[in-house]
Amino acid sequence: ILNKKWRIKKLKYLKSYLQEVILKFLEHHHSNYSVEIQLQRYLQRIELLWVKKLFETAKKIIIKAEKLAVENDNYPYVLAIVGWKYKLMLSQGENQDEFDAYQHKGYLNELNYMDIYKNIVEYNRLNVQSSGVIKSLANNAVKNKKLSTFLQSDLLKKESRALSHSAKKSYCHILGNVYMGTKDWEKCYHYKRKYISLFDQR
Repeated sequence: ILNKKWRIKKLKYLKSYLQEVILKFLEHHHSNYSVEIQLQRYLQRIELLWVKKLFETAKKIIIKAEKLAVENDNYPYVLAIVGWKYKLMLSQGENQDEFDAYQHKGYLNELNYMDIYKNIVEYNRLNVQSSGVIKSLANNAVKNKKLSTFLQSDLLKKESRALSHSAKKSYCHILGNVYMGTKDWEKCYHYKRKYISLFDQR
């Protein structure tokens, strides 16, 4: 009996240990591949290099970080990264070519990033509004009337109004939900299928 109890106790311990190992592996795997974690690391390195006045090395990391953030539509990080680019430029304060490049190109890039981020936020808001109507209203006549008003939104009139991959996903997701709510199954299927295909593209 004691031997059996010992084996059960050992098995429980091994099970607990294996779970911990698996969790640690997943955390490690996630830390290496999660875009946000990678971007956080980049920002930490940039700040450290800035403190140490290793500006040229920091610039190289900024290029990598900006590329990764833009590719993944992570515009809060994009704006933080270009903020560091601006800060580094001022910290060096000697390179007139960099000042000229910022005035003619860098400045416009920042405005473009802000427009794209604003566009994403606007689609997020529309998504929340339409989801709220679908979930809160049981009366089909009232629901259909409210959902139909979303189709009049400028953001939903053309897919080209969506300025990023994330915004395009929201565009298809919203329309798929709106047409599902109004029971227009053909259009619902069209936009839901498009929404899924956008995930496959990334």
